Amino acid sequence: MKRKYKVNLLLKKKKRPGEDVVYFLLHYFRYILVITQIIIIVVFFYRLKVDQEIVDLNDTLRQQREIIAVLRPFVDDIRKKYARVEKVKLVIDQQETTQKKLDYILSVFPADFYLTRLTLDREKVMLEGKSVNYLTIMRFQNRLRKDKRFVNVDLQSVKKQGSLFAFTFELSGFKLRDAQK
Repeated sequence: MKRKYKVNLLLKKKKRPGEDVVYFLLHYFRYILVITQIIIIVVFFYRLKVDQEIVDLNDTLRQQREIIAVLRPFVDDIRKKYARVEKVKLVIDQQETTQKKLDYILSVFPADFYLTRLTLDREKVMLEGKSVNYLTIMRFQNRLRKDKRFVNVDLQSVKKQGSLFAFTFELSGFKLRDAQK
């Protein structure tokens, strides 16, 4: 049997110390550079997009500030008018309450009473008058208490003056009928 020998006639090259680095730079480093440049370009375009959004937002903000500056006098005027309307509503409500007090008192006021003084304010009503009959004064007081339209019904004084009885009522805490329901 014949023996086969393998003989390599090519000489093995001795590697120099920087040869691996040069091989890497020539083969792989160019891919790394291309990928790095692509990343840099993508980041650059993203930065441009973000900068444009910032500029657009600043423009929008400036426009909104200008709109607010233009509308501020109108808003202030509307607030002043609203405050006046609220004051008018308050006065009207007070007038309506006073009118209802007066209407109620006149609706239950006895025919044989002579009213000499009527004082109306927010909290109370003062009635001063004269009557021929003392019982009419008592019935009037009982009716006011029974109707419960006033929290406090106070007969302050009754004095006999000749053939008449002079009386003074103080009524306070008027309740609207709508509030009771």
